Amino acid sequence: MLLISPIINSQQKDFIKYVTQPGSRLWIEGSSTISSFNCKARLLKGFAYIYSSDILSEKLTKGFKKDVNKDEVDVTVLVYSLDCGLEAMNEDMYHAMKAAQFPTLRYNLIDAHLISKADSAGWFELETKGELTIAGETNEVDIIVKVLHMQNGTYRLIGSKSLMMKDYGIEPPSHLWGLVKAHNRLKVFFDLIVATDKVSQQSIQGKN
Repeated sequence: MLLISPIINSQQKDFIKYVTQPGSRLWIEGSSTISSFNCKARLLKGFAYIYSSDILSEKLTKGFKKDVNKDEVDVTVLVYSLDCGLEAMNEDMYHAMKAAQFPTLRYNLIDAHLISKADSAGWFELETKGELTIAGETNEVDIIVKVLHMQNGTYRLIGSKSLMMKDYGIEPPSHLWGLVKAHNRLKVFFDLIVATDKVSQQSIQGKN
């Protein structure tokens, strides 16, 4: 499960709420001594409360900077929602990622700024910085995010990040008494559709 959840100051009213839409995807690719593997998040559901209204806009020229009293964008992925296609592989990964003790992966956005204006197709790029916590270990990560303003209040965000499991205290899982061992490097991909809560509600009402 992917959750984008905020710490909300109840006194603040001037925020924009975004929610992830059907079609959003997140997956992890890696390799082992005998093959490659792909682990997909089976459920995606997200929420974001953003006080800096231009964070998903090409208007973001001066940069977004997290304000501990206002802006908060968190991304949480439930470890047990990752599916690698084989039950034994899933169990090996859950164990390696210490899912029983640390059941979630968490990303906290620190800042973002525009690095390229929209191309002919309408895509622009943001350089983001955040803190990623896996298995109880936190590291700062930089991610280039491609953003497409699809329609009023709806955006598509695409990006990826290479990670080393050992940077998070994770020993690459092995199987068959160590004969098959995962490599240290993983790559996380995301392709998210997000829309303001108002747009999302209108879509739901239209289907009804």
